[in-house]
Amino acid sequence: GETSTVHGRATQNGRRAQLEAEALAKVAAAVATAKAEADDPMVWTRAGEQMKTHLTLGVSLTFLRDFVEAASIDVQRPTAEVVAMVQVLTARAAKSLAELYVNARASDGHLAVSEATVFVTHAQSCSLAKLIDALNGYLYTYTKHADTEHADTPEYFWIDLMSIRQGNVSTDVPQIGKVIQHIGKVAMVLDPWYKPICLTRVWCLFEIAQTIAGSDRKPTATKGRCAALCRYSIPGSVPGAKAVALASSRNPS
Repeated sequence: GETSTVHGRATQNGRRAQLEAEALAKVAAAVATAKAEADDPMVWTRAGEQMKTHLTLGVSLTFLRDFVEAASIDVQRPTAEVVAMVQVLTARAAKSLAELYVNARASDGHLAVSEATVFVTHAQSCSLAKLIDALNGYLYTYTKHADTEHADTPEYFWIDLMSIRQGNVSTDVPQIGKVIQHIGKVAMVLDPWYKPICLTRVWCLFEIAQTIAGSDRKPTATKGRCAALCRYSIPGSVPGAKAVALASSRNPS
């Protein structure tokens, strides 16, 4: 009887310690979130609306490759799985991955993170390899350089897994329309090119609708290294910027 009583007390003490640890973790997370919010002032978008500064950040393709290599990520994994990993990496800071690398340099010498110049929409079933390949094709088509080290100013891609605070998705996601209008340029990854999954995803269709709503021109299709490229021009975007590029990966499904 005495042995069972001691065991019962040990179990209770262990459970109490676990609850205290969980409570402390929640407090620490709340403090980190509050600090991240304090370091993230509101900015005016080109459409005359306000949104958080971190939602304006994008990453270069070179940095995306650097990150994949440094983190030993299997590029055949769907981006949905990579998002789960990013959630773990950014949980303590309560920031987006892009925020954590502000002022860092990519292997090509350019800034790893800067104000986004292209918004990327894709289905999260798409593998990281196909996403990178499609964006590489986008760069080749529009800049004639498949890698950013030969470009004077690299493009910075707004990619959900990099630019959204994964620990605070419910706050960031409703701002997507503002983000699209602010950036003024959108690349859609069509995977597979002959039956794009993104065109069956409600959220991707919402992003397309947001793009078209801000467009003053009908799309014109062209052919290049990517399967299909369509362009729009959004009023108030960077002068001369083309707003939408629908880019397909060249990798077979």
